[in-house]
Order: sequence, then structure tokens, then C-alpha cells
Amino acid sequence: MDNYPFLDSQMNSDFMSEFSSFINKVGKGDYTDKFSTDQIFPSCDDMIDWVWKIAFQLGFVVVIIRSDTATGEPERKIFVVLGCERSGKYRKYKQDVKPSVSGTRKCECPFKLRGKPKGHSWVLKVMCGYHNHELAETLVGHPYAGRLNAAEQSILIDMTKSQVKPSNILLTLKEHNEDNVTTIKQIYNARYTYKRSFRGLRTEMQQLMMLLDRDKYIQHSRCLEDSDVVSDLFWTHPDSAHLVNSFNIVFLMDTTYKTNKYRLLLLEIVGVTSTGLTFTAAFALLSSERQHNFTWALEMFRRLLLTTEGGPRVVVTDRDIALINAITNVFPETYHMLCTFHIMKNVKAKCKMLVDNAEAWDGLMVEFAHWNLKRLLGSSMGDLCSYWDAMHNVIVLQHNKIRASFEKSINLKSDAYKALRYKRLVGRVSRYALELIADEVQRVNKIGLDSARCGCILSSTYGLPCVCILARYESGMTPLGEIHVIWTRLSISRTVSTESLP
Repeated sequence: MDNYPFLDSQMNSDFMSEFSSFINKVGKGDYTDKFSTDQIFPSCDDMIDWVWKIAFQLGFVVVIIRSDTATGEPERKIFVVLGCERSGKYRKYKQDVKPSVSGTRKCECPFKLRGKPKGHSWVLKVMCGYHNHELAETLVGHPYAGRLNAAEQSILIDMTKSQVKPSNILLTLKEHNEDNVTTIKQIYNARYTYKRSFRGLRTEMQQLMMLLDRDKYIQHSRCLEDSDVVSDLFWTHPDSAHLVNSFNIVFLMDTTYKTNKYRLLLLEIVGVTSTGLTFTAAFALLSSERQHNFTWALEMFRRLLLTTEGGPRVVVTDRDIALINAITNVFPETYHMLCTFHIMKNVKAKCKMLVDNAEAWDGLMVEFAHWNLKRLLGSSMGDLCSYWDAMHNVIVLQHNKIRASFEKSINLKSDAYKALRYKRLVGRVSRYALELIADEVQRVNKIGLDSARCGCILSSTYGLPCVCILARYESGMTPLGEIHVIWTRLSISRTVSTESLP
């Protein structure tokens, strides 16, 4: 070495350079002054919040490493040790497992703070103020930083109950708090945790049936032979049962697939009110699309029909042979129609048919109600309770809209119906029926009493006076007797009392 003295100076220079770099690096990563404070905190939580806010601004997350805050023993000291989320190192739960493909954030970061009580307050001391890693520019994706606080949890629960999509929940949280770093995955996890805690130890089917009981739904179920496993479930809202008996003439029946992870198909039965609005008469979850499953569901539906009028008179379906055969067996006197929505492939031909055929419009209108449910449920493979929540919300909104339409028909007055011919009808007949009659009134002067030119489509399909009938009463009031009784029903619970329902 004496022969190469320049090597000693070069090595010393390299060593001093590396040491200086290390000192600069530590100095840059030393945040002792940021957390050194003489402040006295009212409580431990206040102290932790103060530390967390400063760490968030700097770009790292502080977690509780150790604590002893409720010992009750005089010999043990009360304290809280706070540290970087990257402190410590990852420990495998099982040493014999294969290497994990996932990573870890832990890098044995030495940053530590210690809090201890002083009287009834708390003080903070810095044990080590530097990090051995670069601080993050953003905390998005850090699980601890993205946790929801109590207020955010409350917002998530309320929006989950209202069937708001997780992406929209996340956007709402970020609008309320611009510093929110929650990710969509954490929203999904929080929703699952809430639903799981709400269900408790009950199975999904038990939870679903509990929800039906809670909201006083009329329900029937049956199990597989020699088993406690529910194979088919039928339910309807009590107000829907009243509507079924009030508007018992036309129903549409259709099935929906791929809406739950158990692959149970959904049979939906839809009716139409006197105000032209659709309502969900009943639902049935069926284990298969065989005739005996449909027959059982329709028999349960028949139990809802308690009036002397019976019904239904017309049922609209698609080309499902098993469902058609079941309808023939359960309602042999019912007239069956194929829905134009399913059999018409050409849109222009469909629109032309709607102009010429009022029955085609009714079938399409009811089918759109069923399509609306399909759109809401989507192709989700979710659990049965989420499935039921969506359907329950649809029913609640339907009934609210129907009640508003009844009130409008009873109390709303307008100049269009001030003529003498409407005097006995306004307030007693739905406005939807009045609009149909008003269209016929426009043709009275051209057609008069000529039934051949009239065609009598309105009277034969709707039970409302057509042109040739209205011409008889041109100089006076149209009698209420010319109106089918279905158009005079403007209340949900007018036909059947609650006590008479099963």
C-alpha cells in the first residue's frame, strides 16, 4: 500500500463522499421538527388526529404500533407508540407455504412517535423522526389512508340502500372531501362488510325471507323433496295484491335470467292500472323453467284473486311453451296473447302496428315495464338480498307514482274536459280514459252513428265509448254506465280489504 499512496486518498475520498451522501439523505428524510411540539392534547384521539393530518400532508401514513391505554394496573404505564405503516417486516402465517406472488409495503422503517398521558391530557415525543424510504406523492391506494370514517360510512350505507352504484358512491365521497383517497375496491369491500354484518349468521335465503316478513310481503315457498332447501319462492307486496284485485283483466308474464349467482330464474307478473301505469303484481324465484315450476307459481298468484270478478281475462307472454301450458292449466278460461315486443323484429313494422292496433300498444307498454326491471337488475351475479332490494325499490316507486296518478284523476280540473258531455265523468274516471275518449270525440262530427265507419275498436278493446256511442249523447252528458268499471277505480285498496288477503 505504501507503493500506492494515491489509493488511500482515493478510498478516503470515496468513503467521505458516501458518508456525506448518507448524511444528506437522512437529513432530507428527517421529520423530527415536523412532529416536535409542546402542545398538550385533550385526549389520545386528538393527538393521533393531529399526527395523522401532518403525516398525510407529508405523504405517508401513521399507524398505531403498540398501545396500552386501559390497563387498570398501577404498575403498568399508559402509552401509545405510533409509527410509519411501512415499519416492521412481513411475517408469513405458515412457513411451509409457497412464496407469495403478492408484495409487501413493509421495509422496517424506523420512524416512531410516543404519546403518553400528562394528568388528564396527552403529550407527544419523537423517538425517531426519519424514514428509510421515499415518501409518496399521493396516498391513493394506501389501504389505511383510504379507510372510511364514520360520516363516510353513513353516506355509503344510505347510498347502498338506495341502490347507488359503487362508482357513484366513490364520486360522492370525493365531492364531500377533496382529500379522500379511497379506491373503488375499498368501496366494494365496505359494501360487502355492511351487508354481511346486517345478515349475521343467517343464510342468504333466510335473510331474504326475513326481509319479506319485515316488510309484510305475502309470500309462499316450497322445498325440494326430503330437504330443507328452498326450490321456489313467490312473493308480492300487500298493495300489489290490492291492485291485482282492482285491475284484474290484463297481465303480462315473463322470465328474466342471469340476475343472481344461484342462476335462479325470475318470473315477473305485471299489470296495468286505470291511469295507464304498470305495476308489478308478483315475483317468483324458480329453480327451473319447467311447467310444474310455472304451475306452482301461477297457483300462488291465483290465491291473490279474491274478487267475484275472478280473472285474469287476458295474459300476454313470449313464446315460452312451458309457461303457456301452465297458464292453460291454471287459468283455462283466460285468453292468451303473444307479446308484440318479442315477435316483431322490424321496428318500422312494429310502429305501424301500434298505430293500427291499440292492443299491440298495451302489450308493448307492459313489456317496457318488465324491461325496466331487467335494466335495473342487469346481468349481476350478486346475492339474493341485493336482488330483493332492487325489486323492492322498484315497487315502492311504482306505488308512489300510481297514488299520484289517482289523486290527479280525482282532483285535477282542466279546460279540456269542461264540456257538458264530460260532467259525469270528471273526477270519477281516470284522466287516461278521458284522453282516449277525447280522441274519439274529435271524430264524432265526421262519422256520427255509422258503426261500420267507427270500427268500435275503443269499445271492444278498452270498454270505453267509441264514436258511434258518443254520437248518441252528443247534445248531453255521457252516462257513467258507458264506462267499464275498471276505469272508475282510483284507489289502491278499494276493492279488497286488508283482512281478506292471505
